[in-house]
Amino acid sequence: MTEIKQQKNIQEIYFDTDKLGELSFGRLEGERDPLLKDCFFPTYSIQKYLQRPYNYVLSPKGAGKSALYRALTDDFIPEIFFSREPYSIIPINDAFGFDDEYLDVAKFSEDSRIRLTISWALFLLTKLIEDIRENFKDGIGYGELMDNISKIGELKEKFNLYDLGDFLKSINTSIKFTANGQEFEVAPTIKIETKKQKLVLNKLFREINKFYKTNKKTALILIDRIDNFVQKEEYSLQKKYIQGLFDCIEEISLFDSIIPTMFLRTDLFYSYDSEMEYDKVKDRLIELKWEKGETLNFLVFRLNHNSYITKIFDTFLKGFIDEAKQGKHRKFKQEKQNIFVRFISYFWKKKKARIFLDTSKPLNYTISDKYLKLFYPDEINIDCPLKFDDWIFSYLKDANDFINPRLLIYFFNQLAQCQFGINKSCYPDRDSKLKQVKINGSISFDIFCHEAIDLTYKKVKQDELKNIYTLLKSREYQTLFKYINERNHESGIFRYGDVKLKNFGVDKETYESFLKYLKLLGYCKESERQKFEIPLIYRSELDVL
Repeated sequence: MTEIKQQKNIQEIYFDTDKLGELSFGRLEGERDPLLKDCFFPTYSIQKYLQRPYNYVLSPKGAGKSALYRALTDDFIPEIFFSREPYSIIPINDAFGFDDEYLDVAKFSEDSRIRLTISWALFLLTKLIEDIRENFKDGIGYGELMDNISKIGELKEKFNLYDLGDFLKSINTSIKFTANGQEFEVAPTIKIETKKQKLVLNKLFREINKFYKTNKKTALILIDRIDNFVQKEEYSLQKKYIQGLFDCIEEISLFDSIIPTMFLRTDLFYSYDSEMEYDKVKDRLIELKWEKGETLNFLVFRLNHNSYITKIFDTFLKGFIDEAKQGKHRKFKQEKQNIFVRFISYFWKKKKARIFLDTSKPLNYTISDKYLKLFYPDEINIDCPLKFDDWIFSYLKDANDFINPRLLIYFFNQLAQCQFGINKSCYPDRDSKLKQVKINGSISFDIFCHEAIDLTYKKVKQDELKNIYTLLKSREYQTLFKYINERNHESGIFRYGDVKLKNFGVDKETYESFLKYLKLLGYCKESERQKFEIPLIYRSELDVL
């Protein structure tokens, strides 16, 4: 909850520009963001996931996967949206040895899909067994289950994804796992003199599923940061590594008391051409999206978490809420998602002259817009004049019409620092306290100048282009990207035939794969057949790296 003191006379309120240097919208990484817990609210797409956990949660880089993961594992989602009681949550995001203990191509060559699929199955089994041992010692059937598992003594210890060879030697038997319609089997390289019964992993999963079901619990396995791991390896191994996890998820998801959820970047999910029947998983897959009102609400919560803003400007926010409830905002009445629908209001209750705002529920679009315009220009003119909200939804969106929350945090953090620097260097003697003025009939403190917005936008565009360049990884892809960017950054349009493949030594298949990846990353969209349009956020020439 965000605590806000009441103010009596809004005419006496000033904005102190010296506070710009302290203004923060949070950290760029969800897991490390100190504002996440207080500013988190379930968007519409997150609410859909919480109602019925999906097997695949997709979003672009920085769009909220790890934030949702952390909200689930740290248990700060309001109970009206998610009841933790039926679940035993098993978080996995530190199991891959990111720094130096990760798979290498030498270990997994032609048969790597088989080995990786079985490795994933064993790894997830170990996590389930750990959960049962730690949390269900008094559960019905615990002793019987442990007796069955104890026959495989090695599963008592932590199994890492790269331990399969040693594990096979220690159990001296072959392992079988039927997953995603295929049968996988591995055996020790040393010949087994006394033939043992195969270790069938599906049977173990069935027993564990039965245990959870008997104890009226569902194991919710949350797998995050998989993209950090696979990006360290060659493309061929990345694909097999992801495919191995897909195989496991598709098999385990058949059980009714074990739900695996994989958090993955959208571009990685679709770019590997995995052997997955996408029509069969579409009802178990959800993409995290942000509606316009949710995007503005995100900014309000982040801005209002700054103690200076919270302390001084709550009177305005409360006033906008009161006006909306009284029907004074025409736009408010027209919105399908108004304050009385889908609980997207800003509720409060008075207690000893303080107002407590429930940050679990989004603000209405109009309230958010009016509040933000207290601090930011009513109109921004980069190439043409646009209202503040229209500018955000035009100049900060990618080719998929998506505005990345991480980009918003970065842009508004940079803007505050840029304006603070301009004030100190260009106007050192100016009074730091700004009075409120009326602009186009609305109250504003006229804090940010055109120069600061323009400089910040140019910097952010460069950083976003560098991010695309880095994500492409392949040297061929990066060379093609630099060529397209250099030739078309002003027009924002390029055609399929603009690139002469023989000049770059790439074949048609590689080029089309490159274009597909650019579209997945949001760099461009195919507006007409073989004609591609680049959004405004990427219309700048990439500086020399």
